[in-house]
Amino acid sequence: MIEKDDRKSGPKNHTQREQRRNKVYELYFEKGYTAIKIANELNVNRNTITSDIEYLSKSIAQSYSKSHINENFSKVIESLEIQKGRLILLHEKIDVEKHGIGPIIKLEKMITDVNTKIGSYYEKLVPRKKEKLVISNKQYVQVIRDIIFFENDEFGFTIERKDILKAIFLVSKKDKEFVNEIFKMMEQNGLEYFSMGPLYNILNFAANTDIITKNEQQRILDEINEEAVKYLDEFEEGLEKLYQKYGNDSSKWPSEAFLEYNMLRD
Repeated sequence: MIEKDDRKSGPKNHTQREQRRNKVYELYFEKGYTAIKIANELNVNRNTITSDIEYLSKSIAQSYSKSHINENFSKVIESLEIQKGRLILLHEKIDVEKHGIGPIIKLEKMITDVNTKIGSYYEKLVPRKKEKLVISNKQYVQVIRDIIFFENDEFGFTIERKDILKAIFLVSKKDKEFVNEIFKMMEQNGLEYFSMGPLYNILNFAANTDIITKNEQQRILDEINEEAVKYLDEFEEGLEKLYQKYGNDSSKWPSEAFLEYNMLRD
C-alpha cells in the first residue's frame, strides 16, 4: 500500500488553509523568504505556496488602501534593515585568518541581496511620476505635412476634428496621448481661425503657419482643380450615355437607370 504524501496536497481544512496563508504572509512579505524555503519550512508542496503568494498578492491589491500597503512595505523595510544590521555585525566579527575569505564573501553577497530588496520596496513606496510627453516642433511639422500629402481618398482638406485625429494616428502610428498632443499644438497655432462650424481647412492652416510653402499649396490646389475638371468631364460623358440609353426625360427612367446614375455620381 502506497502512503499518501501530505506535502503534495496541502491542508484542505479551511481553518488550516487560513493559518498556512497567515504564516506564508509572514515568511514571504515580512521576512523575505523564497517560495522554496517556505515550502520546506511548512512542509508543504511548493506549488501550494506559490498559489498562496499569488492569492495574498491579489488580496492586498484589492482590499488594502494605499496607506495600508505603504505601512506594510515600511514594516518589511524595517525588518530588512534589522536583518542587514545583523549581517554587518557578523561581517565585522569574522576572523579572516581563522575562517578564511569564503564566509566574508558569502555575507557580503547576502548584504547586497538585502540592499536590493530594500531598494525595490522603496520604489514601491514612492509613486513614479509620469513623464510629460514632449513633441519637438520638427515632429509636429512632419506630422502635419504627412497629413497634407497623405495619399488617401478618405480625407479631404476640409474635415472635422475626429477626422484630423484619425489622420494624425494614421500617419504617425502613435498612441492616443501623442495624437491628442499634436491636435493641441495645432489649436495653439491657431487652427480655430481656419474653421467653419465643425469643419477645419487644414490646407489653409498649414500654408498660413509655414508648415507648407505657398507654392506647395498652389500645386495642391491645381491638382484638386484638375481632378474636379476630370470628374465633371467623366460625369457629363456618363450622363450623356444615360440620356442616349434611356431618353432625356429622367422621370420615365426605369429603376436600373437610377442605379447607374448613382454609381456615376460616386
